[in-house]
Amino acid sequence: MRRVSTGLVLVALFILVAASPSSWGQELPRGQLLRRELAGENYYLYVPAKFSPGGQVLVVVHGASRTAEGYARRWLEIVERENLVLVAPLFARRTFPDYQRLNFQGPRADVHLHAILDEVEQLTGALTQRFYLYGFSGGGQFSHRYALVHPERLVRVVVGAPGWWCLPDATLDYPLGIKKSAMVPPEVEFRVDELLQVPLAVVVGEHDTERGRSLRQETTIDRLQGRNRVERGQRWFALMRQLAEQKKIPYRFELHIVAGAGHSGSHPAIVARAAQFLFPTSSTK
Repeated sequence: MRRVSTGLVLVALFILVAASPSSWGQELPRGQLLRRELAGENYYLYVPAKFSPGGQVLVVVHGASRTAEGYARRWLEIVERENLVLVAPLFARRTFPDYQRLNFQGPRADVHLHAILDEVEQLTGALTQRFYLYGFSGGGQFSHRYALVHPERLVRVVVGAPGWWCLPDATLDYPLGIKKSAMVPPEVEFRVDELLQVPLAVVVGEHDTERGRSLRQETTIDRLQGRNRVERGQRWFALMRQLAEQKKIPYRFELHIVAGAGHSGSHPAIVARAAQFLFPTSSTK
């Protein structure tokens, strides 16, 4: 019988132990918001104190101000309670100037998010192939367009007060509609039918009606979507519901106009309403 050296056995055992799920996340501080770098870009990561491999992830996407850390901090108490890993990408202006529309004409923002999630899975053992998603304002633009392209990756999603929407209209060029314009890579498909089967909430503050500099103001958008974020959210919600009825797909979307809130993705009432939708079985209710 062929003998196997003790040294080889020890090396094999070391590799197995190093790769075992029990070693995941041991090098990461728990209960702290960490700033990490991947491929020259930053993101924020939070691992709850009692998190174990096999848990889930919440991705929080900032607005055009790119205050990713501030957005992340508003969710720390919630993810600790729900025992979820928090990921907050920072889409730097120099690399992802058009992240709201997925940055199709440069390094793709959706592909970069997937790379972040792959690293987070390696670091923590979290399940990242399907995750919860919250985006507000510019992040709301990102989140609903991401959901159109990658509905299979989402457990539940909240789209918070985007300035304008991608309509389910195949006669309008992307990013206003889902007709494949020259800016859309050939491999990208807009999967409206599958999106309609994802639990999704549109969340807008009742006072989010100002036509400021951050709101896209064009005659076509005003005509098709409305003149402010409340009207535009209501219009998109109604169009998606009409499409679901035509296709006989059970409608799983919700519309929440939040009393007392304006245009703030960190407003306590906005965050609370979003969390209630994302985690409807929370034991704290």
